[in-house]
Amino acid sequence: MMKCALVVTATMLVTVVSGCSGVDGGNVSHDEMRKFQAQREKMVETQIMDRGVENVSVLRAMLKVPRHLFISSILKWQAYDDSPLPIGNDQTISQPYIVAFMTEQLDPGPGDRVLEIGTGSGYQAAVLAEIVKEVYTIEIVEPLGKGAAELLKKLGYENIHVRIGDGYQGWPEAAPFDTIIVTCAPDHIPLPLVEQLKVGGRMIIPVGEEYGVQELVLVRKTGLGLKQEAVLPVRFVPMTGKGVKVPEESAPENNKSSKQEEDVLEEEYAGLRNRMVKEQLIDRGIKNEQVLASMGKVPRHHFVTGVLRKKAYQDCSLPTEEEQTISTPYIVASMSEKLQVGTGDRILEVGTGSGYQAAVLAEFVDEVYSIEIVEPLGRQAEAVLKNLGYTNVHVRIGDGYQGWPEAAPFDAILVTCAPDHIPDQLVKQLKFGGKLLIPVANKDGGQDLVFVRKTAGGMIKEAVLPVHFDPMTGDGVKEGSKQ
Repeated sequence: MMKCALVVTATMLVTVVSGCSGVDGGNVSHDEMRKFQAQREKMVETQIMDRGVENVSVLRAMLKVPRHLFISSILKWQAYDDSPLPIGNDQTISQPYIVAFMTEQLDPGPGDRVLEIGTGSGYQAAVLAEIVKEVYTIEIVEPLGKGAAELLKKLGYENIHVRIGDGYQGWPEAAPFDTIIVTCAPDHIPLPLVEQLKVGGRMIIPVGEEYGVQELVLVRKTGLGLKQEAVLPVRFVPMTGKGVKVPEESAPENNKSSKQEEDVLEEEYAGLRNRMVKEQLIDRGIKNEQVLASMGKVPRHHFVTGVLRKKAYQDCSLPTEEEQTISTPYIVASMSEKLQVGTGDRILEVGTGSGYQAAVLAEFVDEVYSIEIVEPLGRQAEAVLKNLGYTNVHVRIGDGYQGWPEAAPFDAILVTCAPDHIPDQLVKQLKFGGKLLIPVANKDGGQDLVFVRKTAGGMIKEAVLPVHFDPMTGDGVKEGSKQ
């Protein structure tokens, strides 16, 4: 029933917008205009409405604004595809769904004054301008900002004001704003933007490292402070400008203060780690002293996005990139303990993920060889591990089902993703007397953590714990399942 209701709404919206849209412009024929309109209608229905965007004002704006005019004419027939597109100067125009989703999160109204950080092509500003009273938008890349300003003026958007400048500082003389939208990613929420937001206002902003995990964060400013909610994992171009990172030579006192703040935070994180070890691990029966010492040392907060760092030591799994997760501290410790490994051992890990499990093992074994099939995850984990000084962790991008034959045999193998059977390739790469710990799908639709010991007479297997891990992927899994 809901699907039918959405289709009817789309039809109604198309009728309304088609009758009043004079914004298309450009040197295009009536035939091309009809084709672009049809593509917009399809885009709104299949990419936006079908993914849950319901705000009627947002849908109408997405139907009306001619996205193909905001990109190079070479790419105009890709304008309504479900993907971001390059706009020059190493910048991109976001995919239509992200534009609609972020706009809806703001809950914009006809009397609102909105600040946008990162004008880019001007497309997001145009969408907002169809809904709100005034849009103030800032672009740090001058050619982009000037080009967007010219196009928006040509299309008749008199309620959009474009400034070339550092968006981190906002637009104080035009403040306060009802809402703020940021379309480039800093590694923290800029204080100047918070100060320029009205009490009761909303800000939507991607936060995270340039090549790491980013979260789209919805910020609500109340009389008591800020309420923050991570609403969607995303990937945006980084925020740039003097405000984002202050050079050391230009502000030594500020850097000294920042260093002191970092030291205080690290002390707080150390306290949280100690509490985690006591309440989540020791109180639940983890006894291995090497494992406990490692869990008390490895900075778990460095392996999650900055938005979630305050939750790093809580008793829960946390999202990473590419729809993957970092396991709960107890599961990481329990698996490390059940492997029964120590100094001198060489370990194979299948499923690097964030790199946290590899770091925990690397504190008390000789070498860790870790394989990740999702390249962005593997590269990010490798960078974090290197930055933290883990020279005994070796990361490979590839199909973990096949193992790492040239580095075999291993004293133990730990698998952090779930196949529906135990891969023969991994068993072959295990020493006699070696241990394999692996989550395996069971007949009841769940998963069991299975402990395997390789002996001269074969494998000894024992299901030790019910678990829930992301499924193992790769060509090897499919082929193995057929056999």
